[in-house]
Amino acid sequence: MNELLHILLFNMFPLIGLAAAGYWLDSQFKIDIKTLTTIVFYIVLPGLIFLNVYQMPFEISSLRILAAGLVLLCLHALLAEIIARWRGYDPGKRESFRVMTMFTNCGNIGLSMITLIYSQPPFVNGYEQPYHTTAMAAITILLIMTNVLLNTLGLYLSGRGRLTPRDALRMIQHMPTVYVVLLAIAVKYFAVPVHTWFVWQIVERIAVTLPLFAMLILGIQLHRTTIYWFNPDVWLAVVTRLVIGPLLALGVIYAYGDFSPIASQVLLIFSAVPCAVNSVLFAVEFKNYPGYTTQTVMSSFIVGSVTLTAVIYLARILFPVPMW
Repeated sequence: MNELLHILLFNMFPLIGLAAAGYWLDSQFKIDIKTLTTIVFYIVLPGLIFLNVYQMPFEISSLRILAAGLVLLCLHALLAEIIARWRGYDPGKRESFRVMTMFTNCGNIGLSMITLIYSQPPFVNGYEQPYHTTAMAAITILLIMTNVLLNTLGLYLSGRGRLTPRDALRMIQHMPTVYVVLLAIAVKYFAVPVHTWFVWQIVERIAVTLPLFAMLILGIQLHRTTIYWFNPDVWLAVVTRLVIGPLLALGVIYAYGDFSPIASQVLLIFSAVPCAVNSVLFAVEFKNYPGYTTQTVMSSFIVGSVTLTAVIYLARILFPVPMW
């Protein structure tokens, strides 16, 4: 019960509060959502991607959890294709469904959850946190993977839903995220100490504004959307993300069979995190089912406060670690 309340008060409610602020602002002032998304795509996302890729620890031990995360994404993509064909979705809705079920809100919720879980009982021994470092290393790799692929592949898939693949690629070429990934890799490879430059302070301050912009845009779009609480396609996406996602992760963990208990717990928790808020940004930018995407993301936040807590509890049972 304490974990559920902590998740609600310190992770879900602040984000929902920002969305509510966006809802209210749009009701009073009719915010130009196009300007906000332009700021996000050309300033905020590039800053976040550069920061993540530059700070990514390139270690052999990280490849296992990275490979598992990639396999999980591929399974979600395949499952989304099957469900979309079964439901008869058009290309736009199919890609919207795929992006929402493939990618999680790891930066806002997943990272916070792992920090919370492994820095308090029963995972602490006096003043020591013996499992915290291992857990944070695993979730950091998954976070970077998610952010990089969401803002490159996810952006392409969202655009392809409304454009031809060639036109979608042309549009992506005008987005700076892909170039920022290459720049960050080059800077890291040649050991350029950009973290000691004054520009690093600018990048850090830009990167932390993503939750603010993303949730404000979500709230604004929510104000402009007619809500259908019993839309089966919304709940199908929510169940796929929050229920089937952890089942797929369990399959990956057991198939690999060589993860540590902590890595297994982290991967399972990561798989149960709600839909990525960025999918709303893409839907608005490409006019690709923004109402449907907004309803799904918001519903996953609400339902996820319960299902995520259940998965956290299940992870401890399925992958126990030595206690003192």
